[in-house]
Amino acid sequence: EFIDFLVNHPNVVWVASCDGKFDLAFGTWAKDVTFLDKTITELNKKFGEYIAERQIATIIRGDYFIRDYLIHKEKPSAYRESFFGAIPSPVKMDKTDWKILILLGKNSRTTVVKMASEVKLSADAIAERIRKLEKSGVIRHYNIVPNESKYPYLHYKVLIGFRNISEERERSLREYCRTNPNIIYIVKSLGPWEFEIDMEVESAEKFREVMMDIKTAFNDILKDYSALHIYQVHKYNFCPGIQSPAY
Repeated sequence: EFIDFLVNHPNVVWVASCDGKFDLAFGTWAKDVTFLDKTITELNKKFGEYIAERQIATIIRGDYFIRDYLIHKEKPSAYRESFFGAIPSPVKMDKTDWKILILLGKNSRTTVVKMASEVKLSADAIAERIRKLEKSGVIRHYNIVPNESKYPYLHYKVLIGFRNISEERERSLREYCRTNPNIIYIVKSLGPWEFEIDMEVESAEKFREVMMDIKTAFNDILKDYSALHIYQVHKYNFCPGIQSPAY
């Protein structure tokens, strides 16, 4: 019931079951702290008695990387990085653009012909709008979502705390993640930890190998870390039920 509530919530973009410090992890959009408080209050009213501990982190910036390990590439792809976060730049969009984003959020492989029947525009018009959304930077990236229960790789999310990380060392950390073929995602956050690093590896031994490498490379600033094994993703949709602005 708890998971179903999160999966069906219009503001929740990601829900996953995990082993480790937490049993469940999820991400939600919030335009401001009041909006976030409303979502948390709603959650507490329904399921507060079942929550033993919770921690909240705000994403400052997130970088996705292409899964180079699937094609056994030793060097990173030329266009491996795609990020979100930082200071948003306003882009003019109408209700039709928002409808297209919501449909792509549900299934980015859906055809423009199918979308045209739902949006009530021609396929050519839909394709042109998608090109404009890509050019403006509203759409930055299309991503696959593996079925964790069938995928032959283990997914780990590592929550890392650092001691006084400088801009130079932060750049080094990002470059390390960009060039490591098993790392698919890095987030800079504001909260109990400074960074989240997601990786997909063929075994627990490989995970320990990567973590040992990280601890060695950043031993001077690494404070602590906690690893979550993500064993099932229930929802992955970064445009789940966006409320378009009033026109």
